[in-house]
Amino acid sequence: MIRTFCLLNCIHRGLKYLENQKNDNFVLNSIMSILNDEIVKVLLKNSILTEGQFITLLIERISDLYRDHRVTYDEKAKLRECVLTNISNNRKSSVGKTRGSYRRVLEQAANNVIKAIYTIFLLGYTGILDSPSLISYVDLSESIRSYLEAQSKEENKETISYLKSQLMNLIMTYSQPFFKYKSTGIKKKSKK
Repeated sequence: MIRTFCLLNCIHRGLKYLENQKNDNFVLNSIMSILNDEIVKVLLKNSILTEGQFITLLIERISDLYRDHRVTYDEKAKLRECVLTNISNNRKSSVGKTRGSYRRVLEQAANNVIKAIYTIFLLGYTGILDSPSLISYVDLSESIRSYLEAQSKEENKETISYLKSQLMNLIMTYSQPFFKYKSTGIKKKSKK
């Protein structure tokens, strides 16, 4: 079975840095490349996870992939702070820098993921998402897998671009039925 995220494979291959500390920026650069992926940007923007929660889950997944080296919560919090500093462009981060804040954000992220999974099952079970729709989401996951395989194999740019376009269209198509319920007249106050 293909790893959950082929994007994480590059991180997994380079996690030897934890043993010899010769490439301190490898994990940071890998996380940054994931965050700069266009599909990740669209999915994250429309997900229930905050950027900080997503980064925290990425760091946890990386830690799970490399079990030979125990990464402390302090190290994870520092890594998250580095990532947030790199993406924030001098804006103030709302994610704390301590081990305790890291654990709180991890718990919030885990709760959000669990709720999202239960929501999908609830919608399928009650018929709001009928069974054929759920099958469509399985097809979408296969399209994601094909796209990530093509990326990891570094296939030609035209193939990757085509798969990316198809994937973006599928994501929009499957989420489209619920856009009609989104409020268009009420603007949320922006946080300053």
